[in-house]
Amino acid sequence: MPIYKDTTKTKDGRQWYFVISYTTLDGRYKNYKSKKFKTKREAELEESKFLLDKGYADTDKITFSVLIDHYLTEKENTLKPRTLERYKNHFHKIDNLLGHIEVKALTKVQYDEFRNIILDSDFAISSKNTIFMFVKSLINYGSLHFDIYNSIPFKYLPLKDNRIKTMDFYTLDEFNQFISAADDIRYKGMFITLFYCGLRLGEANALLFSDINFKAGEIAITKTVTTKAKDKQGNYLVSTPKTKGSIRTLPLPNVVLNTLKQLYDYYSKFEEFNTDWYVFGGLRPIPQTTLDNAKKRYCKQANIKEIRIHDFRHSAASLMANNGASIMLLSRYLGHSSIKQTLDRYAHLYASEMDSLVDKINKL
Repeated sequence: MPIYKDTTKTKDGRQWYFVISYTTLDGRYKNYKSKKFKTKREAELEESKFLLDKGYADTDKITFSVLIDHYLTEKENTLKPRTLERYKNHFHKIDNLLGHIEVKALTKVQYDEFRNIILDSDFAISSKNTIFMFVKSLINYGSLHFDIYNSIPFKYLPLKDNRIKTMDFYTLDEFNQFISAADDIRYKGMFITLFYCGLRLGEANALLFSDINFKAGEIAITKTVTTKAKDKQGNYLVSTPKTKGSIRTLPLPNVVLNTLKQLYDYYSKFEEFNTDWYVFGGLRPIPQTTLDNAKKRYCKQANIKEIRIHDFRHSAASLMANNGASIMLLSRYLGHSSIKQTLDRYAHLYASEMDSLVDKINKL
């Protein structure tokens, strides 16, 4: 069906639209005129989606772009905002390369070309596998809802990652060397909390002063935030934590409690301050890029090896395991969904305890 271009534009430059005539289930004849779009392509995609919703689309002609848009629209009501943004990022990569291709008409040559571009990218192997998995999920969705299917992507197995995975962390002495260079109370407080409490970055960044019970010396972990995406109002995306087990209340070591009290004193000097302010950013959480830059600067100044921000969580696990924390306690403290998850990641920290247990048995 044709796409029209209005002679007048909206204030934000929209002038493309479509008009569709269709028959409803009860036999009534209707005309539908869409809102205006900035580009002809946007209008074409929305028209295809409209026809798909009404059951008038030629499914042989449905492109990956149309199916992706339909898929994400449905998922908006079921996925957490942070998860939805992750989906959008993966589908954006797929849309850029396959968007113009009709799903049913995708050929092996086209899919091989798509795969080679992804394989030659700098993405981690896990990310590449995720992209390929999303293509399959999209086709399964199309097959289930619109009888749109293509078997080609399912003929490829996931990539194997034969690299030896290492887990980097700071010892207590190394962390003390690192934190000695911290000259900003906000970043200092963040790194101290990450190191001693083992929080995920999103959990720490989402902390409000109302989440801290200074009298009891506890913090409540009830939400997470991502600073890599924003909602329509321009705010960072806040959602519930990764799993139900991630919702927890933690007792605070004195070094963390005292630092958080310093942060409270720092922010309370602002006239607008209230306990709904973010602990480590004030009015807004600290962007991860800003925190990364601070970390790199402190590592250089302290002449200490650089680790990833997530490695501060591994550092906390190592610190607790080496100071007598059981695997069950470590699992609860880190907010894992199960002890198995903790064992899969940190069993090596308990190797010496297993050796000690065998020695005790041998002496019986």
